[in-house]
Amino acid sequence: PDARRPSVTLVVPAYNEATIIMGTLKALEDYMDTLQDEFRWEMVVVNDGSRDETGPIADAFAATRPNVRVLHRRTNFNLGQSLRFAFANCTTDYVVTVDCDLSYSVDHIGRLLRAIHETKAKVVLASPYATDGEGANVPFARKVRSRYANRMLSFAVKGELSTLTGMVRAYDRMFLQSLDLSSVDVGINTEIIYKARILK
Repeated sequence: PDARRPSVTLVVPAYNEATIIMGTLKALEDYMDTLQDEFRWEMVVVNDGSRDETGPIADAFAATRPNVRVLHRRTNFNLGQSLRFAFANCTTDYVVTVDCDLSYSVDHIGRLLRAIHETKAKVVLASPYATDGEGANVPFARKVRSRYANRMLSFAVKGELSTLTGMVRAYDRMFLQSLDLSSVDVGINTEIIYKARILK
């Protein structure tokens, strides 16, 4: 029965998150444990050259949990390279990416996973701009920048998508690894959508 449950890697990039990372990892673990009957799971934390105690705290968390791995980068290489590093180290059926500050509540993970598994989609996005969507605990300046960027990018796809830059997503792992991604920063999220649309 264990092999019949789909497997998922939860990817958590982290840079100088020492003050929140333990709480984030515990919240994610507690939530993922509620999905045990549906999904086998692991968590991969990418410590992207943090200059604070993010790495040691993540290591301490992972030390007693065989399904949690921490990947360390000596230098901060930004989000795109952190995600590509994590993606290259995944072997599960699905990959879910989340922000370390949990700007989306953890229950989005289950919704994303059920959607991608049931529909056989290659990418599933969470969006605060979709119908009935909303944002919470997001700094005002970040919210304004995000809304503006996504409105501008939405024109490029004829309004068919409300969020192109958001990171909270579920992916078919094999499809994701086939994309030959090159972005080094936050542009990776838009690059993935662009390439997925080209491939229909």
